[in-house]
Amino acid sequence: MQLKISDREFIEELYNEINPYKICDIFDLKSKTYKEVKLIYFNLGTNSYLEPFKNKILNGYSILGVSDYEKSYVFDNKYKSKENRVLEIGKTINLDLNVLTYLKNIVADRKLEDEQNFIDYLKYIKESNYNLNMSISLLERISKPIDLKVWSDYVLSFVKYETLENITKDSLKDDKILPEPKYKWAKEILDSSEYMNEKFDQFYVVACILSKAFILKTQKMDSKRKFLELLNYSLNELNIS
Repeated sequence: MQLKISDREFIEELYNEINPYKICDIFDLKSKTYKEVKLIYFNLGTNSYLEPFKNKILNGYSILGVSDYEKSYVFDNKYKSKENRVLEIGKTINLDLNVLTYLKNIVADRKLEDEQNFIDYLKYIKESNYNLNMSISLLERISKPIDLKVWSDYVLSFVKYETLENITKDSLKDDKILPEPKYKWAKEILDSSEYMNEKFDQFYVVACILSKAFILKTQKMDSKRKFLELLNYSLNELNIS
C-alpha cells in the first residue's frame, strides 16, 4: 500500500524539522485534514513527566525499552500540541526466559546465586506497577522447545509472581495454593503456547523486527539511516512485502 502524496509530504515536513515548537505548529496545522492522527516523537529531549519509563539497571538486572520512552512526546490532533494534558499510559514489562528461569528456580526453592538482588529486582517491578507479560518468553520457547511439564513450571511461577502483592523470598517459595481464576489463567497461557506453535512464522517475524530495532538503537548512526536499515532488513532479509 503506497502512501498518498499529501501523507508523505506531511511526514517529511515533520521529519525534517528540528525545532520542537515548529513541529507542534506543523502537526496542529496539517493534522486537521485527518479524522484522527496520533504521533509519538522520540527525539525532542527528555520529557520529565515520563521519567518512570526510563531504562533501569538494578544491581546488574535490566529493564530496557525498545526506545528511550522518557524522551517521548505524544501528539494527538484532538488537542493543541503546546498545551499540557493528562495522558494515561500503562507500563508493560515482558519477562524473558532468563528472568523466568531465575524466578522458577526461586519458587522451586533451588539455590540461586545473587538471590537477594534478583528478588529486589522482582520487588521493584511489582512496586512500580508494571503490567506483567511473558509473550517474549512464549516466542523464545517456540524457538527453543521446552518439555511441557517444565514449561508448566515456568508458567505457574509467572502466574504466582503476578498474583503476589508482597514479594519476598518466603512468599515466592510458599506452597500456598493459587486462587482458582489464576489456575485458569495459567491454563490459558499454556493453551496459547500450543496455538503460537502453529502461528510461529508470524510471531517470529515480529520478534526479528523488534530485535533488529533494538540492535539498531544501540548503534551510532542517525535516525534516517536506522530506519533505512530496518526497512532493508524487513524487505530483503525477512522478505516482508
